[in-house]
Amino acid sequence: MSVELDYFEYATDGAAAAAFVSNGGAELVVTSESTIKTQGSYSLKAIASTSSLNKTLTRTMLGTDYVDQSQIIGDVDGNLGDVAGVEKRDAQSFKLSKSLTVTAVEVKQNTTTGTPSGNWTLRIETDNAGVPSGTLADANASIVVAPPGNGNVVKGTFATPFILAGATSYWLVVQCDNQTTNNRWTIGWDDTPAYANGMAAQSNDGTWTAYSAYDLYFKIYVNDPFIDLSSQTKWKFDMRASRTGSNVKIGIHDSGGTTTETTPNITSADTFQTVSVDISGVADANKDAIDSIIITPTNADSANTIYIDNMFGTIPIDWIPKVYFIT
Repeated sequence: MSVELDYFEYATDGAAAAAFVSNGGAELVVTSESTIKTQGSYSLKAIASTSSLNKTLTRTMLGTDYVDQSQIIGDVDGNLGDVAGVEKRDAQSFKLSKSLTVTAVEVKQNTTTGTPSGNWTLRIETDNAGVPSGTLADANASIVVAPPGNGNVVKGTFATPFILAGATSYWLVVQCDNQTTNNRWTIGWDDTPAYANGMAAQSNDGTWTAYSAYDLYFKIYVNDPFIDLSSQTKWKFDMRASRTGSNVKIGIHDSGGTTTETTPNITSADTFQTVSVDISGVADANKDAIDSIIITPTNADSANTIYIDNMFGTIPIDWIPKVYFIT
């Protein structure tokens, strides 16, 4: 079993430079496998620090977005806009599985009646006695989106992601401008209901009512940037340098404050070697939330170009050969 820290597969120079931030001046480039030798069958895009300056490069972990909470049945129409002079708005409560960084939300448009106009505002609000409070759960928890058209979904990505607590009720609220009489959209609701951690609600001229027998179609996208190396006993990566010797220190930092470091000894210049670090003695509490990789030159008296690739934590598994008897 292994846990990826960084496989260094950056698509552009800009993406790599944005990932590894210098404390002032260290040169950072991306190198493709057409420029340097590959290591086995790796598709190599490596980070290279090319400088005689004694600078530190820090890579802040960014996990992959995924859906933590969702309900994807939306074949019942919920009104959004004006119905006979009454303004309707919609909402769905949810609870995250744990404290997570929220990056985006998604809802579905079913139909339109008349010619509703304007955009939608997707908000995450706190709970007030079982209905939306009107207060944002975070200052960044609001995004304006264009209605996606009948039968389509729309994903609103927040300009600045934000952290929300786990096991706490929040509301995804769908707002729009006030519409003229009987001009409205309908958005996807479900009457099964299939979602266990919340329910739908609807506002009539600003007064919310919760409906436990209904849910909205919705998705909550999150990012879990910390990498958990608890129970991992080895930290491995491939490294190549233009100088031999121990000239660069590589560290992994836990959000609790502990930095685990190693200074690899490069035995052959311009040749990849695998670095294996025993982290079995590092307490799980000091490696269960790795938030950054830190690269620091320790001997900068002359230029040194380094490449690092395929960094991960692992639990070594003993290999037991099988013996076959042919009769």
